[in-house]
Amino acid sequence: RCVVLRRADWAYQEPRSGDAGQGVAENKQGSPEIRLHWLFDEAPVGIVLLDLQGNMAECNRAFLKLTGLNPEDLIGTTFTDRVAKEDRGDIAAALSKVVMGTARATHMEIRMPGVGERELVASLYASRLEDARGEISGLALHFIDTTEQRNLEIQFAQSQKMDAIGQLA
Repeated sequence: RCVVLRRADWAYQEPRSGDAGQGVAENKQGSPEIRLHWLFDEAPVGIVLLDLQGNMAECNRAFLKLTGLNPEDLIGTTFTDRVAKEDRGDIAAALSKVVMGTARATHMEIRMPGVGERELVASLYASRLEDARGEISGLALHFIDTTEQRNLEIQFAQSQKMDAIGQLA
């Protein structure tokens, strides 16, 4: 499911000079825009907002931490260029289904370059973003890092193989 946030301004804006009598804390701290931005930016999972062309329009701190990149390196770039080449076709097809409306949302495992030489394995959840009229305006992507879990599964499988070889000998 996706929540439609009408008139939500994701970008922080300095108070206007016409806001006399209210300090920054009084004027902005409790506003819905600041609360929504806080929920987005401080979420424990990586979040990326894509436009209809598949370009990254916004990302949160958790996603930046996963990738080890700066917002300037990501905003405006094509999302599929940031995933492993082997996964690009499947990801593009799944995201296209969500955009076209044949699927409300999708879930898949993806691989991406991470910090340094590390390959990041993540669960990707994609859902539609709709405007006030119910028309699609982009996609929301949520990422959960499953790299450690994947590595433990591989180690466990290898230890089971070695155990089986030991029992045969």
